Amino acid sequence: MKETTTAGGQKKFKYEGSLQKGFTFYFPKSHVEVPSSVFTAVLENFSKQSEVVGGFERNSPPEEGIGYFVWQFTKNNLPKTVLPLNGTHIVAILRDENLVTVKTVGVKVLVDFLV
Repeated sequence: MKETTTAGGQKKFKYEGSLQKGFTFYFPKSHVEVPSSVFTAVLENFSKQSEVVGGFERNSPPEEGIGYFVWQFTKNNLPKTVLPLNGTHIVAILRDENLVTVKTVGVKVLVDFLV
């Protein structure tokens, strides 16, 4: 099991898995399973884009953001929906895998996709 910080670096969380098999995020009182198809969809949808808005808000995430994309993709393609908030965990893992870089500007998280 690995430990990292959210995309904005504000909170720590633990996770295990792989891009091929999917990941499980562990929190003090719960866990969230995210299949590999979600990671693949994020990488394909935002491929080579720069300064993509994280948009990890629980309520009303911006439509151009990663959080909104994750929410809509899972809502339309999987039996269980992944919340926009969990986009921050997805991006954190992609950062740890050296597939994206992340910067914060004020309270905004901006993501550059390297692939």
